[in-house]
Amino acid sequence: MCYYIAMSNGHLSSTIDQVEPKPSFFKRHDKASRAIGAALIVAAGAYAYASKSNQASSLEKQINRLEQSESKLQRQFNDSNANISRLLNQNPGFIDGSLFNKTIKPTTGHVAPAIVNLHKDAAVELLERPKDSDSSWAPLCTADKVSLGGLSYVLTANHCFGSQENLPEKGGGPDLSFPAAINITSSLSEQFAVGAPTKTSYPPAGKTAANWNVYGLVSGVAVDESRDADWAMVSVRPTKAFKSLPALNLNHAPVVEQNDKGTSGAGQLGYVGEPASLYSMPGANGSRPVEATGTYLGEIGPSGYGTSLLYEVVGIDPSVPSDDSCNYGSSGSVAILSNGNITGPLAERNNIGYGYYDTFFSPDSPQADESDRVVIEQELGNLNLSKFSTLCLYSEPVSTAINGVATATTYTELANALEGKL
Repeated sequence: MCYYIAMSNGHLSSTIDQVEPKPSFFKRHDKASRAIGAALIVAAGAYAYASKSNQASSLEKQINRLEQSESKLQRQFNDSNANISRLLNQNPGFIDGSLFNKTIKPTTGHVAPAIVNLHKDAAVELLERPKDSDSSWAPLCTADKVSLGGLSYVLTANHCFGSQENLPEKGGGPDLSFPAAINITSSLSEQFAVGAPTKTSYPPAGKTAANWNVYGLVSGVAVDESRDADWAMVSVRPTKAFKSLPALNLNHAPVVEQNDKGTSGAGQLGYVGEPASLYSMPGANGSRPVEATGTYLGEIGPSGYGTSLLYEVVGIDPSVPSDDSCNYGSSGSVAILSNGNITGPLAERNNIGYGYYDTFFSPDSPQADESDRVVIEQELGNLNLSKFSTLCLYSEPVSTAINGVATATTYTELANALEGKL
């Protein structure tokens, strides 16, 4: 399998501070460009004056040479800009300075219909009810059917099972003594299933769907126990309905390398501003499916945001909560970029109010969310993200590395835990 493994010596993608071109590079370019431009103006004037003399031919040659020099200088600048952009996997606007402290606007681009349709068809709702009960199912989180090693699973967020609350505290950096994954099936106090609301049962806003198309009962749950990824993998008892669902290929998910020197990012999934497909069934919206095109903004954490997790950030600008595809209950959903790369499960959200008046709805908090927004903007390179009412924070998976060699990824270890191999 082909995974995106980060270099073990640190981030390549959170900001460009590490490999930022020196300002003198741009100043030299501007100075040289202005000098050539001034020479062109002077030469053009002289040419007009001497056009009737035998000096016209010589001046015309000088003008041509100056134009060639300006063109060569611009090509050199563009090549340098492009090379640094490729090195950092950044939008070229970050390199030439045009995006620094700039307001990033929602993308006007689109994700290919084939990707969007696959995303919609692979999405399911994680349902729960008391064990040994015939009571109605209640929505818990959004999830997606995924494929790994020829087997099918369901991917969602660890916190959907409340399991992180029972894990031991993990301080400082990565601790390789912590198991990467653990099977928690025997400790579950509820019965779980995956399904989707019937179209005829969509309730009024604020209510919960009563009728569900159940695709299969959950037979096992494994969660990440390292506290470095908010991931859970679910096995489902095979049914005809579940088998008929398409699956997202986890080869396109990012990977974070973890070793005794720290946790480093996998590199950005795409360029800043790249369109991303979002699809979820938020419980806060009565589990109605919510589809959106988001704007990829980069990677943050684990330092400034006060967490051991790394996040891929996607911005959206819904005007009301019912259009928010990262509203409460959409935890566990993924985003798919236009290049086909898949994020990890949705772990957190940041909302600074909806609509013209920036209206807040509980449990969002103006004080907490606005303060967090400042930190996120700084982590992304001092961008102004005020055009996005909601930021969706997707957890990256982790790969445990021994002596700098990645041995297994989070989702492989989760699958092994489900299969009894851990």
